[in-house]
Amino acid sequence: MNAKRTLTLLTAAAATTALALPGAAAAVPGACVTSLPSPGDDGWKIDFDGALQQSVVMNGGINFEDVHGRLRVEGAVYPAIPADQQVCDKTSTSITFPARDVGGVSVRRSITSVGGRLRHVDAITNTTNALKQVDVEFDLRVTGSQVVIDSEAGAPGAVTDDDHWSVHENSGTSFPFLQWGQDGAAAPAKIVSLGSDPATWKPDIDVMPDGILRYENVTIAPSATVRLVHMSGTTGSQSASRDAATDTVTPFTGLTKSVAQTVVNWGDDPDGDGVGKADDDCPAQTGNAANGCLQFVFVPPGNGGGAGDGGTPQPAGDAGASGGAGAGGGAAAGGGSGSGAPRAADTVAPAVRLTGVPSRVRRSRLTSRRGITARLACSEACRLRVRLQVRRRGARRATTILSRTTKLSSARRSVRLKVSRRTLRRLARQQVSLVVVATDAAGNARTLRRTVRLAG
Repeated sequence: MNAKRTLTLLTAAAATTALALPGAAAAVPGACVTSLPSPGDDGWKIDFDGALQQSVVMNGGINFEDVHGRLRVEGAVYPAIPADQQVCDKTSTSITFPARDVGGVSVRRSITSVGGRLRHVDAITNTTNALKQVDVEFDLRVTGSQVVIDSEAGAPGAVTDDDHWSVHENSGTSFPFLQWGQDGAAAPAKIVSLGSDPATWKPDIDVMPDGILRYENVTIAPSATVRLVHMSGTTGSQSASRDAATDTVTPFTGLTKSVAQTVVNWGDDPDGDGVGKADDDCPAQTGNAANGCLQFVFVPPGNGGGAGDGGTPQPAGDAGASGGAGAGGGAAAGGGSGSGAPRAADTVAPAVRLTGVPSRVRRSRLTSRRGITARLACSEACRLRVRLQVRRRGARRATTILSRTTKLSSARRSVRLKVSRRTLRRLARQQVSLVVVATDAAGNARTLRRTVRLAG
């Protein structure tokens, strides 16, 4: 890692802003040790400091280890107080830890089981009248057999600073995964391996060492709060864990707009609806209205609407991907202002045009500093997800080696395609596959595929 990265938070946020936990029972005080729902046999066992108390067992596999999720600020471990003095507010799916002075700032932890995934939300507040700069560390504790097999950047069997998620396998038949942000975050994480190569988290002779997510020189304005969100989980297949690790909606389920806009290790628009966190009333909902929520439209009879009353109001987008109306801190019905006039639902996927990507290219160009520039245009406002995939020798499925997502827009966009030389080693075929998924505001999607053969 070169120079430390610096984050400046320009807008203050109240330290006492609460998390909205839809459908949860009222919190009651109790000792800061609990068990939260998990896909494993025993649940997520949470200790008094918010770290795991023991491993999660699923399908005979051991997922993570004790002290996974331990938090340090300026080298001081939260909560900096004896365990028997910790009292937390708990529900059946969440636990909220008290604010404690750690490393010269106030730290408050909230841990929630979201669909069986474990989410840590750590609020760090500067209670002084001067700027504060702090280093924050989040511990990654894994079993020796929990080797990495997939990651965002796609480096074989390794995680680097270019990654924001990873998928692992263990000696059983479960696949642990981790998720810690997005490209474009104000405070990106630096991966630190506790193995032989600190800059690359990878197995040492087939044994996975522990790791650390380090956020350096985080600058917090006077009386302001920043938050870090981390996800941990496990499923019964590599593909299911990969889908979960690339899901950018679930991590914000239950967070209000005022909370979501202070999360600094994720991008400005995690749900991908084109509305930034500062303006998104439904941060866990891929909305189609100006405020980031789902706007209801009128579906006439014969088009899926109810016949009895002459039609049914339905969301214009894909409600199933939203995480629920209440989950985003605002009901979908309160979404767009709209004109109130009935209109038919949009069911036509956008047409997409791709230029700038030849059918044959030299390896040296794809791995050069400039790479290849894909130019994309949609027939209407769309979001674009662009992926490069390869098939490795001995692998049954393709691996994604690059993934980029754009905001909802009607403008033409350019996406640079560049990979490392190491990533292109051991290919089963001398080619890469470019996959482009274009999605409009109503959720209609069209997929475009292009095969690029490699020369030289």
